[in-house]
Amino acid sequence: MRNPDSQTRRRDSVRRANRAIVASWREHLVPLRPHAIDAGLAVVVAVAVTIAISVTYERGAQPPDALAYALGVTIGALVLARRRWPLGVLVASVVTLQVYYFANYPGIQPAVALAVALYTAAAAGYLRWSLVIAAWYWVPRYYSRPSGFWDRWYRRSMGSCGTERSWWPCCYSATRCAATAR
Repeated sequence: MRNPDSQTRRRDSVRRANRAIVASWREHLVPLRPHAIDAGLAVVVAVAVTIAISVTYERGAQPPDALAYALGVTIGALVLARRRWPLGVLVASVVTLQVYYFANYPGIQPAVALAVALYTAAAAGYLRWSLVIAAWYWVPRYYSRPSGFWDRWYRRSMGSCGTERSWWPCCYSATRCAATAR
């Protein structure tokens, strides 16, 4: 049987180590300029969307070509303007993603492409816009009938993305961000 004192000491040492790690990362990230952080995020989003495009397969969809990858890189490049125009970046990212879906490419998960734009818009005070756009991609899939005009339109405009559950963390982080900003 373990001594309760040893568990407390161990827990305290783990907390101190975690604080030291956070402090060291903070020291390394403070000198970074906001434009460098935005450039890094843009590269991460562009690479993530490009990987999602290349690994996604959907029956009946046309295979990805240069336009599909250009649309994916465009979504990443839009992140560069997120600090100056957060709502414009969100709307432009949604429009670009819709163009990708209407071109009948395989459906990629919208959370991959829109997470940074949604979070930035919510943090800038556009929480309602962020939640409406998140609901646009998430809610209709659960309330549509499996046949008919609505389903054909939805499949064409959203691909196979409506079944994902990754919107919950995006919505939760956006609402937490807005709550702490007030």
